[in-house]
Amino acid sequence: MTTRSREYFAPGSIEDALRILAERPQAHLLAGGTDLLNDLRHGIIEASDVVDLAGVPELRGLEEEPAGVRIGATVTMRELLAAPLGDRLRALREAAGLLGGRQIQAAATVGGNLCQGSPAAEVATALLVHGAVVEVAGPQGWRSMPLERLFAGPRRTTLAPEEVLVGVRVSAADAGWSSAYRRIDLRRSVDIAIVSASVALDIKVGVIRSARVAVGAARPVPFLVPEAAAALEGIAVADETELVAAAESAAEAARSASSPITDVRAGAEYRHAMVGIVVKRAVGAAAVES
Repeated sequence: MTTRSREYFAPGSIEDALRILAERPQAHLLAGGTDLLNDLRHGIIEASDVVDLAGVPELRGLEEEPAGVRIGATVTMRELLAAPLGDRLRALREAAGLLGGRQIQAAATVGGNLCQGSPAAEVATALLVHGAVVEVAGPQGWRSMPLERLFAGPRRTTLAPEEVLVGVRVSAADAGWSSAYRRIDLRRSVDIAIVSASVALDIKVGVIRSARVAVGAARPVPFLVPEAAAALEGIAVADETELVAAAESAAEAARSASSPITDVRAGAEYRHAMVGIVVKRAVGAAAVES
C-alpha cells in the first residue's frame, strides 16, 4: 500500500488557508508551534499535513477600535506584553506574562493557546472576563461567537476541521474596570497552571457595579462563574470586612461550580481547595489595582 507523503503549506491569505483545509481537512494548523511540535514529537497526535498560518495577514496585528481591541489569532504573548494598552486588559497581560518563559512567549500565540483546548489555557480566563468574542472563518464565510462557545472539552473546540480562528475582540474597558489574573503552579512561569482564575470588576464611586469571574483547570473547559460574580456586586471596595466576606462567597461559588480531576500535576481535592484561593487573590488584586 502506498502512503501519501505529508506536505507543508504556507498560505498567504485566509482564502488560501481555507482552500487548503477544504482539500485536506485532517491537516494540522501551525501558529506558534509550541504545542503542535511538542505533540508531534511525543506522538500525542499523528503526523499529517501542516498548514502554517504565519503568513496570513488577517490573523496578525493588535488594533485599537472604537468598540475595543482586536487581537489577531497569531499575535504572540510577547506582542501582547509590548502592546500600549496601559492598565486596560490587565488580567490578559498578567496571563500572557506567565505563559512559559521568554522564548515560549515569543512564539506562543493567542489563537494557538485557545484552540489547543486546554482547560488550563493561560489567556482563556482573562479573555472570558473581558467579554471576548472570537472571529471564525470557514467555507460558509465569517462568523462571530462568545469565547465560551469555543471550548468543547480537553483538546477539543467547536471549530469545524475546515474553519480557522481569525481573531478575538474584547470590549473597551472604561476607567472604572479593573481586572487581575492569578494562578497556582509548581514553578513560576514554567509550568501549566494547576488552577487559575481571572476577575474583572466595574467599580463606580467605590462600589462594584458589575463583575465577571472565570476559572481555569477546574472543569473540562475554562468557564465563567455568574454566581461568583453576583456575590461581588454592590460591595464597597473600601470596606475591607465587606470585601473579604464577598470574596469568600465568590470563592465558595467558584468551588461549587468546579469539578477538577486528579492528574500528574495535582489531585482533585487540592485543586478544589485552590479554586477558592485563586479567586480570592484575583478579587483582592482587582479591587486594589482599580
